[in-house]
Amino acid sequence: MNPGSPATLESMLTMESSLKRLVRPSDPPRFRLTARDVAILAACAQFRFLSSTQIAARVGGSPQQVVRRLQYLFAHAFLDRPPSQFVHLAAFVDGSFPLVYGLSGKGARLLREHGHQAGLDAAHLGQNNRSATAPFLAHTLETAQFVLDAEARCTDAGLAFLDQHRLIATTMPPETQALRDPLRLQVSCLGPNRRPTTIAVIPDRLCSIVRGSERTNYAVEIDRGTERIKNKFSLKHYAYLEAWRQDAFKAQWNFQRMRVLTITTSTARIDNMITAQRAATGETAPGLFLYTTSEKLAAEGLLAPIWKSAKAENVSLLASGS
Repeated sequence: MNPGSPATLESMLTMESSLKRLVRPSDPPRFRLTARDVAILAACAQFRFLSSTQIAARVGGSPQQVVRRLQYLFAHAFLDRPPSQFVHLAAFVDGSFPLVYGLSGKGARLLREHGHQAGLDAAHLGQNNRSATAPFLAHTLETAQFVLDAEARCTDAGLAFLDQHRLIATTMPPETQALRDPLRLQVSCLGPNRRPTTIAVIPDRLCSIVRGSERTNYAVEIDRGTERIKNKFSLKHYAYLEAWRQDAFKAQWNFQRMRVLTITTSTARIDNMITAQRAATGETAPGLFLYTTSEKLAAEGLLAPIWKSAKAENVSLLASGS
């Protein structure tokens, strides 16, 4: 594209205007912290990054009022706006792009003063927010949207949805709660090459659905179609399978019933993942892994029969055993 073309000049002006939104005012307006402000900070701590739209959905109330509180919290350095959200101009050239926020070190310290366990290293939050890449932000926001939608669907169905922060605090063994990363699952086994090895896997999200006295647990993997299936997913399949064989889900997470849910971009990619699963695990525990597309999930919700396994299609989470 010609650097002097109108389209290029428009993009440059848009980028300049957008980058100004990352600069805090030298004289921020006075404001008084409210319970909703603390709830906003807690939401950002839970999900790492959230868009203004997601924050409004999470804390409730008028979206316009939430945006105003976000402006105050950013101006007073309780929240950061990660720079990489402005990498893709097309998404916000019309002015409708929702800003993305992350908890700052100051915000984490405030949460602790209010009795919240932020679970984040306050000393390094600012640097981590500045260095977060655009793909990482996109993946984090998609993971957060999964949780927000799942909570809403379960509430409508009269079910309880437990996100990983509640599971760590209320259901996991004390030894796991004391770990630096309770979600990191490590198993020693014979690897795919039949040599002794140690494999570690960290789910994108852990969650549970509770119906009456029955709790079913899920490790969630969000696949945006950017990595090779053979390398990444074969190893993850193998790690999860070995954890199942060794009862590591029970030992580390106190999970009696467990499934691995993968949300990906297309049915063709699901078929390729199932092929990789069979190559890595054979016919062992074919129902351990369930797959769907982000399109189906958004249209029908996680409780609908939208899931596919290596042995069945149109599987429902509520009807399937573990």
